[in-house]
Amino acid sequence: MEEKETDYKGLPASASGAAPGEDELIRDFIVSLIQAFLRTGYYLPDHPQSDKAKKGLFEMFTRLSGRFGEISFFTRGEEGARMIFVEGVRDAALKLLDIMPAGMAEIYSPRFIQFLGRKEIISLSLSSQMTREEFSGFVNLISEPAAADMKQRAAKDRFLDSLQKAGIRNVALIFNEDLISTRRDIPWRIGLALSRLKRDLRVIPMYRDYDAEKLAAIKRDIMQDILKPLREAELIYPFLMNIDIAKSRSLPEEEAEVTILGSLGDEVFLNTAALFTRDVTGRKIRYRDLLPEEKFARVTKMVAGRLTQLADPAAKGMLEELFDTGLISLEDLPPDVRERVGLISLSKSFLEHREKYLEKLSGIMDGEEYRRRARPLAKIVPYLLEEGRLSEAVEITDLIAGHCNDGEDRTGAARQVFSELTQEEALEEAERAFLRVSKEDRIILEKFFTLCGEISVPYLLRIIRQTDDQWRRKQACEILVGISRRASEYLIKLIDGGELSPDATPTVIRILGGITDEELIPKVFQALAHRTVDTNPTVRREAVHALATLSPGDMLETVHRRLGDPVLEVRREAARVLGYSGDQRAFGSLKELILDAEELQEEESWELAAASIASLGNLYERCPEVREEVKAFLLDVAERGCNPRGLKSLLKKDRSLPVPALASLAYSLGRIGGEESLRVLENLAKSKDDTVSRQAGGELSRLRKG
Repeated sequence: MEEKETDYKGLPASASGAAPGEDELIRDFIVSLIQAFLRTGYYLPDHPQSDKAKKGLFEMFTRLSGRFGEISFFTRGEEGARMIFVEGVRDAALKLLDIMPAGMAEIYSPRFIQFLGRKEIISLSLSSQMTREEFSGFVNLISEPAAADMKQRAAKDRFLDSLQKAGIRNVALIFNEDLISTRRDIPWRIGLALSRLKRDLRVIPMYRDYDAEKLAAIKRDIMQDILKPLREAELIYPFLMNIDIAKSRSLPEEEAEVTILGSLGDEVFLNTAALFTRDVTGRKIRYRDLLPEEKFARVTKMVAGRLTQLADPAAKGMLEELFDTGLISLEDLPPDVRERVGLISLSKSFLEHREKYLEKLSGIMDGEEYRRRARPLAKIVPYLLEEGRLSEAVEITDLIAGHCNDGEDRTGAARQVFSELTQEEALEEAERAFLRVSKEDRIILEKFFTLCGEISVPYLLRIIRQTDDQWRRKQACEILVGISRRASEYLIKLIDGGELSPDATPTVIRILGGITDEELIPKVFQALAHRTVDTNPTVRREAVHALATLSPGDMLETVHRRLGDPVLEVRREAARVLGYSGDQRAFGSLKELILDAEELQEEESWELAAASIASLGNLYERCPEVREEVKAFLLDVAERGCNPRGLKSLLKKDRSLPVPALASLAYSLGRIGGEESLRVLENLAKSKDDTVSRQAGGELSRLRKG
């Protein structure tokens, strides 16, 4: 059987599952119904025991049958034995053995199979439209001794006649002899449905006095009753394509096809049409090679006719595919699909003769002629973006954008066409593409958004807000900053207003920290300063880092306050970047953190001290006023080695300074230089710790080369 999923967007899946308490209700109903069938025949219809056998049964039936409109029992050979299936209480048919408790199933299942087998019934369907009188009357009639054995056709006819005389119309029976025989490989459930249709159509001649409208309604009701239990496209589609097996004078094949398609709700129709489209276009052949071509041509027209009435994107996609394969003409399409098909055709032509199209447009100087030639190319840009032809879409956009300011007679026309190009449709396709394509393709789209300018801002902001991919978010931020100062201000508002998720905020902060526009820096600084007291420690840490990158000379007071942050990561970042301030006031704070670590000898204190030691190296380079103090202090730290035994202890396994502090010391002494620093670095380069020796060795090499 076909899988349920189609490759058309927007087709919803069907619901499944049971309501609370429904399993028990199903089991009780089926057991009670079988008991009623088996017991009622022992008594006259008005006998108290007959009424007792049916007590509460109709109420259970009405509760269960309302969901799908019908409950059916049918027998089928499986694994060498006859099985009874129940349909209409779940999305799929259930084995009777799977519903009933094991002991009870062993008792009732064989007896029910025998009950139906003696009557040669292979399918029994009870419609939810049954009245209490119909339901009770049917149970009485099917249980009568006269109906116990119906192997002869005459017995079956008498039973059906008794149902009709009793006014019992909402029951459908299929006998063994009603089952259609065919060489086609069709699902057994479809064979059963076709057999029921062929049998039910026998009543149509009884209504020969009805007018055409009433007769059509009867046929539609018959078809809907048969389609109700099928429900899903995976069953309805083979029923549709094999309907000729059940055709009759009362319902010719073409009329049956029209009736089936007209009876389906939009959701089921779309799924059925999707299966048909895949078959008829050869993408997943099922019946295309088995049935006459005229059948497919006729059903194609019917399917396309209804698809044109639906606004669903899936319907439009199927119409395009049917047109592409030549199964329907341009005139069969609704205006919007016809226009899209025309654009697709032009797109294919453009892709085959790209240079010719672009050269032709570049050579046109007359405004009216330019407008006539450029507009179709502008219209195919959204389609090219949708199909992943990003370079070609950007090439058209870039060419028209260039003509907007080249001073030729076409300039006004080019600006008008470019304005039409950069509308919602193209930008939404660019946004969707940006969220699905690779990094390399996003670089191409970066040019598209940049060419569109500030019109791109809402789409880029939406990407920044909604994507879970930090690289896409980062790239979208960079595009915004590159478009214009005003576009960058939207990014500042995102941070200042706290509109972003905790995951998105750090990325945007990092981008804002790299802004170099002198007019924007004060606004960015203020927004970032606010984020240094954010509730999220990651945001606080990133804001501290960004302030140091953005405006190191102005950050001291804001960053200094974060040395008292409750989270170590934020304090460490504040200590690390203070040296970039170039402010002599930073020296005292950093020195104090290092001395505290020497005294406390705690891991957390040393993490701050390591960042502070490295930060002093940066301060040395940026603040001439404190260079001598910084140098003397760091050499003193090195001499003490956080241990009275002096520098030699740094080379031993029991050193007091932890590895991060030693590596930071090597880094800062590399900034300072001089003979004293070189001697310390030479000793550190001999350390048994790879991190320390590698850092010290690198600094020595750099100093000696310099």
